[in-house]
Amino acid sequence: MTNTRTKNLQNDAEKKKKVAKGATIADCAAFASSHAAGVKAASRAQPKKGKAFASRYMTDPKIMFVLDGSGSMMDKDRYLHVQEGLNVSLLALEGMKKQGMLNDAKVSVAIFSRDTVISPWYSLKQVAKIQAAAEKPQMESSEIDACKLFTALTKNMAVEPQGTFVFPQALVVFVSDGCIQNWGLVKDGLLGMLKEQRSVFISLGEDQRMERDVLDAGIALHRIKEPADVSLAMAGLMTKELMAMAFPTEMRKKLEFSIQL
Repeated sequence: MTNTRTKNLQNDAEKKKKVAKGATIADCAAFASSHAAGVKAASRAQPKKGKAFASRYMTDPKIMFVLDGSGSMMDKDRYLHVQEGLNVSLLALEGMKKQGMLNDAKVSVAIFSRDTVISPWYSLKQVAKIQAAAEKPQMESSEIDACKLFTALTKNMAVEPQGTFVFPQALVVFVSDGCIQNWGLVKDGLLGMLKEQRSVFISLGEDQRMERDVLDAGIALHRIKEPADVSLAMAGLMTKELMAMAFPTEMRKKLEFSIQL
């Protein structure tokens, strides 16, 4: 059993190197599939409740905001509202930290348009850098590089001393109006990657094809009709998902009342 697990880890490491050098979407999807069993095994090994479970996932949770920075996001000031949503989300994280619900958080911002630009992982002490990462959208075409996202999210894969494969699950908050021009090419790899993370997809448009694909993949989708509503939606959904990752249901119900945005 140990030999098989070690061999799988070695194969994953080789495939990750390919991704880092510029792999195809098919390579990304194949890699995601290849270590799915390891992810499930690692999750089964985690305690299901109590302080150990909470501290495991809430000491320094990883949150990536994937933001559509294309030209269509200029309509109705959509992107400005998304920026506001990022700021409100950071305030919510600070509130959770003050209440002792997390020690810190690692936050990254990925903006896609003509290129996909991904910031480093910043701590909550670096709020200004997190905000600055979202300040310069390209506002051009709308294409997303799923391999870049994949590489950033799988950067900290590790093996515990007992040989258990650990794939640190991040929370991905994906915001788009749905006009992604290369959606047909990247959707399988992108959605497969998002499914392995704790992901929420916020739709600001009416691209029913994209929304159907997201729902078919089993990813939580939320359609926001008015752009002005996206800021509170981003912060509220982020907080809800973080709590779902860390706390048992009965504890979460009590804590929901103490977090007011």
